[in-house]
Amino acid sequence: MSWRAVLEVVERELGPEVAAAIDRVVRRELRGLRLTIPSRATLTPDIVHDAAPYQPRKAARILDIHPSTVYRLLRVRRSLIR
Repeated sequence: MSWRAVLEVVERELGPEVAAAIDRVVRRELRGLRLTIPSRATLTPDIVHDAAPYQPRKAARILDIHPSTVYRLLRVRRSLIR
């Protein structure tokens, strides 16, 4: 998504004056930075555990992610606790 597309959404939802103001401020204060919008929320061990306690494969199925992602997340947490 381009910056122009973001401004079009802001303009449609809040009006052209707000979109123009946001564009001016962002270009002035954040010039040169790369902005990204993540496609999904950050996955935490607590989210995995809440989905299916002690059942990583079931949690992966419920969360619609690959099981290796769940195992990798839990492995990192386990290494941090030690």
